[in-house]
Amino acid sequence: MSFSSPESTSAAGATPTRDPHRRPPHPLPAAPIWFSLPPGPCFIGPPRPIPIPMPPAMSPPPPHYHPRWPLLRPNPVWVNWALYVTHIRSAIRNQVEYYFSRENLIKDWYLRKHMDEQGWVEIGLIAGFNRVSRLTGDVNVVVDALRNSSVVEVCEDKVRRRGDWSKWASEGFGLLSRGKAIH
Repeated sequence: MSFSSPESTSAAGATPTRDPHRRPPHPLPAAPIWFSLPPGPCFIGPPRPIPIPMPPAMSPPPPHYHPRWPLLRPNPVWVNWALYVTHIRSAIRNQVEYYFSRENLIKDWYLRKHMDEQGWVEIGLIAGFNRVSRLTGDVNVVVDALRNSSVVEVCEDKVRRRGDWSKWASEGFGLLSRGKAIH
């Protein structure tokens, strides 16, 4: 048998001898008094909890939880409300001025058949048109937007083309009242 040990064999190989330069191992220190166990049966300790299997650390979130990236909110955008309102009013005015333009009235029988004998059209009708209703749902905003128009004029809750309104009213007026509405 060959063991690796600090002892070596003599030249004859019969008796092992100690290495004279090697010190013996230190004895273990004695346990402190407070470390001793009480007499009696062995103390096993409290029962260990049963481990519960956990999901993997990098599992994907449930399908209903998908935060938008980045998780930090972007800085709020400061809106100049006066500029925004001015822009909306300008867009409304431009759209209504187009409705009452010569180019549009030539082909827009729907608008012309809703004119009364003096060329007035209810602003509620105009406010209900898609392009105007996308800008605002408030008839009062439409009235305010049209007050400074050079193409149309406003009277209470009605609007008409400024200047040559009689040309368009005479051609379209009465179609609804006579029951001959053009489709």
